[in-house]
Amino acid sequence: MPNARTSVFIELLRFIYKPNKNREQDSSIYRKMYRTVLLFIVSFLLTLILTIVIAYITNRSSKVHESIDNYNFSLFILTCLIIPLVEEVAFRLPLRYSKINLSLSTAILSFYTINYFFTLKDHFDTENYFFPRIASSILFGITCYLLCVKYSNSFVKLYENYFNVIFYFFSILFAVMHISNYEFTLNTLLLTPIITFPKLVSSFVGGFVRVKYGFLYCFFLHSFHNMIPFLIISTKILQ
Repeated sequence: MPNARTSVFIELLRFIYKPNKNREQDSSIYRKMYRTVLLFIVSFLLTLILTIVIAYITNRSSKVHESIDNYNFSLFILTCLIIPLVEEVAFRLPLRYSKINLSLSTAILSFYTINYFFTLKDHFDTENYFFPRIASSILFGITCYLLCVKYSNSFVKLYENYFNVIFYFFSILFAVMHISNYEFTLNTLLLTPIITFPKLVSSFVGGFVRVKYGFLYCFFLHSFHNMIPFLIISTKILQ
């Protein structure tokens, strides 16, 4: 019989193999927090090891670490709170279907997509037609909401019958989106499945936590995934 610690990892592997939208029943806040912490520790260490090994093999390092050239509180808030929140809304919130959830996700994903047509420092660059980009994204979100209202039953059936496809889609999309953290070259593009594999692992874990325990738990998981490397890099800079 697996104990309480190993059972959550067995459930995770079963979920990744065959995703389902069943929420964990009769689970206390303490149990959810405990399991989320366990998953965070293992997934963080695993993705850290994978990232180091893949960076060594492919000779590709993330531009994110290089961009933290001086520590300040605003950068901490952006990296450890705002970015995780925005990305969780985009990629994990819609794993539970509602008109609002899918519309918010669509708006943010539209914003990311539109940004690729502009020369920007990052997705949070507030220059270069910032407000038109925001307005266009909101328009896509509103359009999605209206479609959800009109075809509500169809969307519900889609989630009922193809939840596994939806889960894999958002997980892979999350991983692939992070290829923008690397210098864009043909070799980087060809190595995308390998380079983004650590992000896919963390995406699977985050998706599991979101579906089983709730949105706040996957947000905290993501936040701490960003916070620890940020604090380590910032500490080195301040020394």
